[in-house]
Parts: sequence; C-alpha cells; structure tokens
Amino acid sequence: MGTLWRLVFFEDDPARSRAARDAAWDRLTNLNARLSDYLDDSEISRLGRHGRLDAPSDDLRRVLTASRTIAEATSGAFDITV
Repeated sequence: MGTLWRLVFFEDDPARSRAARDAAWDRLTNLNARLSDYLDDSEISRLGRHGRLDAPSDDLRRVLTASRTIAEATSGAFDITV
C-alpha cells in the first residue's frame, strides 16, 4: 500500500510469538494484495479501472464503508478519491 509496517511482539513464549508474527504478516500481505493501489491486480485497482466489482471482499467493503462514513462526518474534507 505504498508504506512500511513494523511488527513488534512482547511474548515470553517464542513459539507463540512466531505464530502471532506469522498470522499478522499473512493478514497484512492479504490486505496489501486486496487494497494496494500499487498493484494492478488488487481489488482496489480493478475497482478503479472498471468502476465496479462483482464480488468485493469483506475487507474492501469495510474500507469503503468506513471511508464514506468519514467523508460524511468531515463534510467531504476526507476524500477517498484522492
């Protein structure tokens, strides 16, 4: 998504820490694949190109719903199209 992320875990059990790290990394990788406008085949890129998606993911729906809510709350100062 055109940014960096850093994961920090505080856990005494190394196996649990690795499992948490791996789960978080998988989730971030999945979100990036769906929501990155830097990837031509992401959902967000396909939506921008075609103006619609037949079966958007729940993640994309949540992002768009939250974006609309914020845009309305800020009287349009937050503009998702930017």
